[in-house]
Amino acid sequence: ETGSCAHMKQQVSFTGIQGDSARITCQVSNAVSYWIHWYRFQDGKPPQRLLCLSRESGELLFDEGFGSNKFHAFKDQFNGEKFILLIKKLEVRDSGMYYCAIWDWDGLVKVFGEGTRLIVTESAFKKKPPKPIFFLPTSEEIKQKQSGTYICLLEDFFPNVVKTYWKEDGNSQPLDAQFGPITGGGNSYSQVSWLTVKEDVLRKNLTYFYQHEDLGMEPKAFSISSVREKGSLVPR
Repeated sequence: ETGSCAHMKQQVSFTGIQGDSARITCQVSNAVSYWIHWYRFQDGKPPQRLLCLSRESGELLFDEGFGSNKFHAFKDQFNGEKFILLIKKLEVRDSGMYYCAIWDWDGLVKVFGEGTRLIVTESAFKKKPPKPIFFLPTSEEIKQKQSGTYICLLEDFFPNVVKTYWKEDGNSQPLDAQFGPITGGGNSYSQVSWLTVKEDVLRKNLTYFYQHEDLGMEPKAFSISSVREKGSLVPR
């Protein structure tokens, strides 16, 4: 995807009840191609393209084996860059990762979104956003190792899909953090992530981001002031 201008944004997950419908959203920016492609990835199966949607006319082209009895796709009437995949009459076997994609650079590169995990449940549920708890580097660690470790515990969220990352202010690329497994059960899950940085980065402000279904498509951001300045955590 190097050199590509198009960008695709998706929500991290969608949780629905059997028999209901799922709406999976794809926000497209800087795209040239007229067609939006939707794919499904499921464990143990090759990727499957479901359909193509014309951004201009709304025309739908279904791949073999898929049809309008199960799937529909359309452009959001209030936002011309937002596209919806509708999955009808949900069944557990519909669970999987759903990706939007578009050809870029005159058809030379196919750009994919980051994917939305579809979770199908048998009964009613309540979504819960994560509750972050931060632990900052200690002065002893900095003195002994000339580095420091930031830790964040995300607690008590549902569904059990979350995306987290850390960035240094002024740098668009995520830092090289470590992520523990998502643990828990029922309707309560948690995850720990940690970031170890050298002493020069400790003098800089960081931002911690997390995305979860209950928060929509935009990530929640927390500013973490330089540990040299004894700053506080400020949600944005």
